[in-house]
Amino acid sequence: MFARNLKPDTNKNKIISVYKEFKDHNNKIVILPDDSMWDAYNWFKIKLSKLVQRTEEYLEKNNNSIVPEYLSEIFLISNNNENMEKLIN
Repeated sequence: MFARNLKPDTNKNKIISVYKEFKDHNNKIVILPDDSMWDAYNWFKIKLSKLVQRTEEYLEKNNNSIVPEYLSEIFLISNNNENMEKLIN
């Protein structure tokens, strides 16, 4: 299963960040974040148990009873029972 690239907070911080490597004018390698506001909406692979944990963290940290769609949205990649068991455990 895949979920959005977001931590369980209200700031929409990303779980996975991307960095870009390039050479500066002195030919030194520089590594900088290659972030965009859209990176938070990228998908990343996650187990269901971790997704549930992230949801519980959000509810606890934010004193809320509703998880926003951008955090709870998932994408299932299989309807095979064996694969679903792997996602859950």
